[in-house]
Amino acid sequence: MKNKIVLGLIAITLLLSTPLNVYAVGSASINFKSEDTVTVGNNIKVYMSIEEVEDANNGIVGVGGKLIFDNEKLEFVEANLVDAPYDFWFNPKSNKLAGLDFTFENAINKDTKIYEFTFKAIATGTTTITLEEAELSDSKPSILNSNVYGKEIVILERINAEDNKNDIKEVAVKKEEIKQKQEITNKEKLEKMNDVVHGLLKKLSNLL
Repeated sequence: MKNKIVLGLIAITLLLSTPLNVYAVGSASINFKSEDTVTVGNNIKVYMSIEEVEDANNGIVGVGGKLIFDNEKLEFVEANLVDAPYDFWFNPKSNKLAGLDFTFENAINKDTKIYEFTFKAIATGTTTITLEEAELSDSKPSILNSNVYGKEIVILERINAEDNKNDIKEVAVKKEEIKQKQEITNKEKLEKMNDVVHGLLKKLSNLL
């Protein structure tokens, strides 16, 4: 078992250090998806998937790269595997991730959701989460052309609870003012109608 792990780590090291000029026989995409917006103080989940696998020899058996995000706007919380078909590792200190199919029997051949990353929004603005130094390899082994699609997220300002209370109070005051003005207007109209009616009655009484 220990020998297997050592061999796996050696294979991952070779994967991450392989020159980019290796002949590429296929391609695949690394796609990040999440909600478009998040409010400061709240968490957001971002999903990393491998998609659009084409012309890979028996599928993708190796994955490597470095997760990139703005730590002034987002605070990393945790990383969890979703539907990964083989072993994956993520190092939160270096933000590097790697995956390797030790058996070469569980290769990725279809759209597969690998990771669920959770971040806490800590500052307003627009930020992007993506993967740099991305490398995908098949069983030949060959390095595939990797298309990485990062996710842009808009971080909104948090609305203070006290501000909400003040806004609600202000709306209530305005409604009361409008109600009072309407009551005054209705009273004035009623008084004018009474004056008109009294005037007509007085004229009628004079005629009689």
